[in-house]
Amino acid sequence: MPAVTPPPLEFRTRSLYLAAYLRVVGVPLARVERGSQLASFVFSDAEGRCVQLERDYAADRVVGPIAAYARAVVEVKKLANGGL
Repeated sequence: MPAVTPPPLEFRTRSLYLAAYLRVVGVPLARVERGSQLASFVFSDAEGRCVQLERDYAADRVVGPIAAYARAVVEVKKLANGGL
């Protein structure tokens, strides 16, 4: 029987809008890493959901509360710029 590779425990993105979506659907944000130009958003992904959520987001197959998404966009922008 072949070995099963466990999902990574973290998911990283530089997309502010994907980060906002992941926050709205309840994926815990572990930390924000600020580089010289772009911030990276690192999410805890022990369940291995983020890759599929990213695919759904990219394919425009997401449904959710638009007001919560708009607030999350503002929040992750602040995090990327060193606020909060």
